[in-house]
Amino acid sequence: MVGASGAVGLEALALLAEVGVDPDRVIAAGSAQSAGRALDICGQRFVVHEASDRLDADAAILATPAEVSLRLAPALAARGLLVSDNSSALRHSVPLVIPEVNPWALNADDRIIASPNCTTTIALTACEGLRRAYGVRSIEITSQQAFSGAGLDAMRSLIGQTRATLGGGSYEVGASARTLAFNAYPHESALDGDGLCTEERKFQHETARIWNDAEPWTNACCLRVPTLRSHLVVVRLRTRRPCTKQEAEEAIAASPGVVLTDSGPDARSATKRCDVLAGRVVVRESPGDGGSEVRFVAAGDQLLKGAAWNALQNLCLLIERRE
Repeated sequence: MVGASGAVGLEALALLAEVGVDPDRVIAAGSAQSAGRALDICGQRFVVHEASDRLDADAAILATPAEVSLRLAPALAARGLLVSDNSSALRHSVPLVIPEVNPWALNADDRIIASPNCTTTIALTACEGLRRAYGVRSIEITSQQAFSGAGLDAMRSLIGQTRATLGGGSYEVGASARTLAFNAYPHESALDGDGLCTEERKFQHETARIWNDAEPWTNACCLRVPTLRSHLVVVRLRTRRPCTKQEAEEAIAASPGVVLTDSGPDARSATKRCDVLAGRVVVRESPGDGGSEVRFVAAGDQLLKGAAWNALQNLCLLIERRE
């Protein structure tokens, strides 16, 4: 587990501990600054080793910055390791996989697999039943994103600012120059010439690649909201074939890894769950194209299905393909 002391790495180690993987078979690795640090997780202790391409392992999960993954993933794969990468570094060049959506994208001889952006993963997992049953002409999302997507320091800043605000104290806003507590604002990633941020562009590019279909129109609006680890995503989808509200709900409920809720999902209910919650389904006729307009809300834990859980699922796919 490379990037072991980060938010995603800690979740991945906890998942491995929870399913009973022998801790002696797990190497926790990280930066030179993290080396030597002890991590106590689920009653197990992991000591962080400095990450390198010489790690003696059979497989690796990378929860590292893109530049680190770009260097480590090919080097580890060249040495025979199976690599599941959670960064954006290789999403354009290796299989980009959500196991519930496109496991077929993986070939038996692949050694590197990439997980999509967390927003893409949560939204497309929730949509898969509808896509299979009724097809998709277009998909548009509004994603209200938790601070876990910005890392442990951002989560700690949100907690600190919230405590200070409630206690009447003061705090520094930090590098973002935004107040985090009791605030919401457009996603902080860089804007392009069309006014879309990097997070929004990722959704467009990754959806076309995962679905292996560039025809559906895609759009995204990504916001940052003061929650810790679960994203709430409003999905607006135009289907190719018509469906009723009941049929849409049945299709969503049939999606692998999705739980349909009666009252609609919320971020706290999705926290520390590996599945995606969905609900508040509204359906109306889509004029002129013979399909339907389906709107619903999905919620997923950014650190689990949005990152660590999907990466672990992908690693299992790599192993299965080679057996």
